[in-house]
Amino acid sequence: MMKSRVMTFRAALVLLAVVLQGCATTITRVEQHQALFDSLDDATQATLLHGETQLGYNMEMTYIALGSPDEIRRKQTETGDTVTWVYQYSSPTSHYSAGSHFQSRFYGGGYGHHPYDPFFYTYEPYNYVVHDYLRIEFSGRHVVGIEEIHN
Repeated sequence: MMKSRVMTFRAALVLLAVVLQGCATTITRVEQHQALFDSLDDATQATLLHGETQLGYNMEMTYIALGSPDEIRRKQTETGDTVTWVYQYSSPTSHYSAGSHFQSRFYGGGYGHHPYDPFFYTYEPYNYVVHDYLRIEFSGRHVVGIEEIHN
């Protein structure tokens, strides 16, 4: 019985560690790559802690700065293979659509319909658009391109 509780507690701790790793902060990511971080000069450490990467940084350094990408794209070309880490955000989109909304109204002796709102704006909870805001391109595990996207 006691052994079962200990096993359940350990399983819960492992699950918690996995979940927390998924939402790692910069400090947590530094702790995951402590030896690499300690080997870097102060300026590079400050850059990573500010959530920035630069040309020439490796994948681990970029992970420390930015975390896990939302999408990974691989490309093969004649000059070699590249990997692009894509960071994204989602935002609700609105539907602005022309339509005929009618309102019932009593007109001297009978009901009639007349348009009262030819346009309407709606936000639907399931209607989101995903936008790329940052793409980091790697070749040979080192950053060779940084693309910031402003929508």
